[in-house]
Amino acid sequence: ELKTLKPLDREECDEYRFKVRAVDGAGRFCEANVHVSVRDVNDNAPEFAADPYAITVFENTETGTFVAKLQADDADSGLNGDVVYSLLDSADGWFAIDELSGIISLERPLDREARALYELEARAADRGSPRLWATCRVLVSVLDINDNPPVFERREYAAAVPEDAAVGGQVLRVQAASRDVEASGEIAYSIVSGNEHGAFSVDPSTGDIFVIAPLDYELSHEFYITVEATDGGSPPLSDMATVNINVTDVNDNAPVFSQRVYAAVVGEDAELGKTVLTVMAEDADGPSYNRVRYAVMDGNGGSPFIIDPIRGELKVARQLDREQ
Repeated sequence: ELKTLKPLDREECDEYRFKVRAVDGAGRFCEANVHVSVRDVNDNAPEFAADPYAITVFENTETGTFVAKLQADDADSGLNGDVVYSLLDSADGWFAIDELSGIISLERPLDREARALYELEARAADRGSPRLWATCRVLVSVLDINDNPPVFERREYAAAVPEDAAVGGQVLRVQAASRDVEASGEIAYSIVSGNEHGAFSVDPSTGDIFVIAPLDYELSHEFYITVEATDGGSPPLSDMATVNINVTDVNDNAPVFSQRVYAAVVGEDAELGKTVLTVMAEDADGPSYNRVRYAVMDGNGGSPFIIDPIRGELKVARQLDREQ
């Protein structure tokens, strides 16, 4: 009887492989390999990357504009780790959240003179059974619109960059202008939020956004960055724009077999097509590059075996003869 000796934790180790031996009184023995896969249970609740989230939005922001992106991660797998978002308190319908992406958008026009701060309560829940969840506060500060602030050409910018982009490469340029001609040449740009991983920077003079750290699609493939443009007036006036940067996948991860050596025993009278063993390999890339195909590359005896290219099942291809 094989029994657990210590509590199991799939998030720390999801499989165990070892060998057992049976010995008789004369010292003769036989051995068998044991592979124990630890099945996931929903024992981890989602965790928000921040609590509270503090965001700012101008009172003249158009309805439907994305104002923030919440991020919650769940250490479980499958449905147990699949996170959906909701707003428990949406401030009387002023804001809405996309349940899959966690993006918060503005639903109704704002008026700073009527209300300068909104306190939202967001929830991230997994799809496990029973479902686990976490909540966080989202503080939305409404900024006043002064007489002649700088104005971005667009409220939202979008760009795509491959994950192998060189550090120092330019992603795109944001640009703002001021109604006051004298101050327009003194606009300075800065990133105020959304750059948690420190992967991007903006040139304060030109508004050019650069990659300043290696990107990894498998870790994070979407960034919502808020850029602020501030003029040189006194007091200084500013405007903000959102930059959505999508990191595209490249084939930078090779497949990895679940084990380095596979071993099997088969009788020489095995029928053609008999499955001897199944190999398994996984690829950490995204959906475009993580489809694994199997093939027999080399072997003694003219490789009397074939492998299913999809399932990895190694099968007898022609009659075996142990004496040969």
